Amino acid sequence: ALGCVGGGAAALALFFELAGVRLNFLNFMALPITIGVGADYAVNVMRRHDRDPGAAHLAFVKTGGAVMVCSLTTMLGYGALLTSINGAVRSFGLAAAAGEVVMILAATLLLPSVVLLRERARGRRECRSTAAEALGRTPMPPAGGKGDGTRGALLGPQSSASRAGPMV
Repeated sequence: ALGCVGGGAAALALFFELAGVRLNFLNFMALPITIGVGADYAVNVMRRHDRDPGAAHLAFVKTGGAVMVCSLTTMLGYGALLTSINGAVRSFGLAAAAGEVVMILAATLLLPSVVLLRERARGRRECRSTAAEALGRTPMPPAGGKGDGTRGALLGPQSSASRAGPMV
């Protein structure tokens, strides 16, 4: 979740640079608010994921909508600030709205991607360790067969792989 906040903050800094936004006292105050809100979104999604480990997609389907609605209402409030006649208030509204956009994107796109990649990597490691344990318990004969006329280690009727049963 912390990496998601860092990614969102980096995206916000990139936006400021590309849009030519100059920091002043008021729009600088949007930065800690943005980081706090982004952390809250990421933590909410990850807490849901912790309830159902291994089912990352369910966490994002069940929690993503609520987080998105929360973000949209916040963006509406910041968008209203863009109509102010005061330039400092407008700059705060722009900075805060941009921060909200990058943080919701980080929480709904970046965070699910990282969690899914982590789960897939963990699943591959568990699969490899399970296969190694299974191979350690039932050693397989050489690939060419036993030299006694059988068709080979994987295809022969007397091979250890056929006796061990399916590996799940």
